[in-house]
Amino acid sequence: MDWERFFFTMDDKCSKSVNEAFVKMYEKGVIFRANRLVNWSTKLRTAISDLEVDHMDLEKKTKLSVPGYERMIEFGVLHKFA
Repeated sequence: MDWERFFFTMDDKCSKSVNEAFVKMYEKGVIFRANRLVNWSTKLRTAISDLEVDHMDLEKKTKLSVPGYERMIEFGVLHKFA
């Protein structure tokens, strides 16, 4: 990898190619669009696959231990961001 040169997918240099690639993948049925919950890792600062997530059913707010964090983290609460 050449770390001296980096681009973001929506930079002016890349956005046309990125949009074209996504349209082609959508038309082929390889990707789809939907409203869904996303598994976001604050530690990695990226979305992670369902395969990498331990799923738990919680009835109420629950504080759990999370690897990489010293304090307990609250789960069982949905937040909406505009």
